[in-house]
Amino acid sequence: MGYESRFYVVEKTDISSIDDDNKKYASEIAKFDMCKMGYGSHTLKLVKESPKTECYIFSDDGNTKILEDKYGDPLKELDIKPLIKALKKDDDGYRRVKPFIAFLEALNPKQWRDIKIIHYGY
Repeated sequence: MGYESRFYVVEKTDISSIDDDNKKYASEIAKFDMCKMGYGSHTLKLVKESPKTECYIFSDDGNTKILEDKYGDPLKELDIKPLIKALKKDDDGYRRVKPFIAFLEALNPKQWRDIKIIHYGY
């Protein structure tokens, strides 16, 4: 059994939304659909322990704000290095893990203002 997860790699901005508790816009860089990783995974444990984000992202239509996940839970914000570590611990050959790790390792945080990972459960 597992929880389906989508991870958005984002750059946080200072653009606030006056109609959504001043949440800040996060610009999507990439999106990884990990499907079900398993409730016991290191990655989902990290997600559970991570703080809620004060950011929002837009859905694929470019107009609908995503402020919470499909279940009404707050979006969670993760840092890159701990997420890479958790994903590596969970890498048991599942084909979606290695490309996600490779992408995250290829990012140079110095080239971005404030890069984070936003978790969306569905």
